[in-house]
Amino acid sequence: SAASASLLFLQWQNAHLNTELRSSQQALAQARADLQVQVMRCQEAERKQLLLMERAEHLELDLSFRAAMGGTPNAGAMLGFTASPGFASHNHTACTAPPGMPAFGSGTLPPELGHSPCGGAAGFGAGRLTM
Repeated sequence: SAASASLLFLQWQNAHLNTELRSSQQALAQARADLQVQVMRCQEAERKQLLLMERAEHLELDLSFRAAMGGTPNAGAMLGFTASPGFASHNHTACTAPPGMPAFGSGTLPPELGHSPCGGAAGFGAGRLTM
């Protein structure tokens, strides 16, 4: 009788340990799935950051080019920009941006680009061409 009681106890303990093992395996599988989701989100965020940084750099270079072209007569007209009358009295040719674009030389980026990781929206302007 003692042997059968010992056997029943071992069977109960085995079943209990198997249940704990399955529970731990499920928790581990869930943790791995959560980690994979986080890794994918991180990779996507890094990709988006690189794309936005490239776009911001391109916009800053474009703004610098257009600002440099502002000193050339009629250069802005060739690019589709108009002279700002407020600057005419100062012997400047300032360009106003087409609708939906930031003002040239403002150092600001469109709202969808947010802030640059280089110290603010004007972070890429350090190498701006001036005339």
